[in-house]
Amino acid sequence: MIWINRRTLSEAWIDTFGAVLDAGGSAVNAITRWNADDEIPAVGNVLDDFITSRPESSKPWPRWPVETVANTIFAAELYEEELGIRALEEFSDLYLEGFEIARRASPSGEYCHRMVAWPSPDGAPFNQLVEVASKLRRYADPDHSYHYSSDYEIALEDPVLGLRTQLPGSNRDPYGFPCLSHISLTVQEGTVHITALYRNQHLIKKAYGNYLGLARLGRALCHHSGLEFGTVTVVATHADAEVHAAKGFGLNELRKLRHHAVAALPTFSPCRRTLTASRLAAATAAAAGRTIDPTATAVGVDAVSIADFEADVLGDRFVLETIFAESELADCDDDYERLAARFAAKEAVLKAIGTGIRGLDMLDVVIHTADDGQPTTRLSEAAADLAARSGLCNFECSLTHEEGFAIAVATASRSAGRDARLDAATAATGMST
Repeated sequence: MIWINRRTLSEAWIDTFGAVLDAGGSAVNAITRWNADDEIPAVGNVLDDFITSRPESSKPWPRWPVETVANTIFAAELYEEELGIRALEEFSDLYLEGFEIARRASPSGEYCHRMVAWPSPDGAPFNQLVEVASKLRRYADPDHSYHYSSDYEIALEDPVLGLRTQLPGSNRDPYGFPCLSHISLTVQEGTVHITALYRNQHLIKKAYGNYLGLARLGRALCHHSGLEFGTVTVVATHADAEVHAAKGFGLNELRKLRHHAVAALPTFSPCRRTLTASRLAAATAAAAGRTIDPTATAVGVDAVSIADFEADVLGDRFVLETIFAESELADCDDDYERLAARFAAKEAVLKAIGTGIRGLDMLDVVIHTADDGQPTTRLSEAAADLAARSGLCNFECSLTHEEGFAIAVATASRSAGRDARLDAATAATGMST
């Protein structure tokens, strides 16, 4: 099972896609959840560009843009909020008019069509959206005693068949429409949460648009009822990353797609930081395996978000002076990128010693820049003593910046006995404050 919980639907899609790729391209019970924040459009643009750039395949498959897929669930451009309580009925009328024109493109129907024109037993179309929205509005009305938390359901299957995903003797395509089986809404403390169940979900061709359509549906229902919009959860009993599903969908191309989608995120995105950290860890592990003997070398690694670091210490001289020596502050001249790198280097050195900040603080490690531009490490007497007890000497560090992060790697040689104590003492000589 895969469980992803992210702030935006764009980050949720990226990490779900990545997790399924890491699982071999297919997963059972992939659960994806995000807060009702706006998407990050640049991510959808990356996906659209990827889909349209794929070479033709011998097996036809829909090359629908993200917006087209989203519109099959909820065509947001037809919903006019200024109409107030009449907006949802007007939306339904406009959608049905357009659907009759576009029916050839969706011969099996669309999800939105089943929501606004479900065939009732007497043959008349039944509008599930208006019904659910009316219930939510009654819930929000303090003059009504209608306060059920879970009486808001939208069916996408034939209720006569008890929500079975296959029509016996007719629907023999396990990947055919509809993949979305059911939508359930729950209200808790005036906030609406949506859960959608998919029996199958294609992560390239459909999932991002699915997420977007569900989020837009939730916003419209909350606008109609006056309730807050909380979270969206998608349960895909089978999630498919579509490896080799069409020509050009090779594993390497899909991994590049994920990388480009992450690169489209803001630098402060936790999703982007997670990927950068994993890439750093992989690169460090590979380098260590090739060049570092763990029995002879101690290694410490740290990565710091430059934006977060700057936000935490901006203009606060007292905080800066608890972290950096005067010589470090003078050397960096309020350049927060350089300060973040030195902060990371201090953390890396402390990790190499093996204590972290337990028993030591940031001022016990000072990072200087030599005349040739190389960073050098100086330890306080307390830090040097701890290093000597661990048999560590000859500390070196390397600093770099990548994708909004300051990254540092520190190494120390392992030795023993008197030589280590002497080398550690030497490292402490000339300690600046």
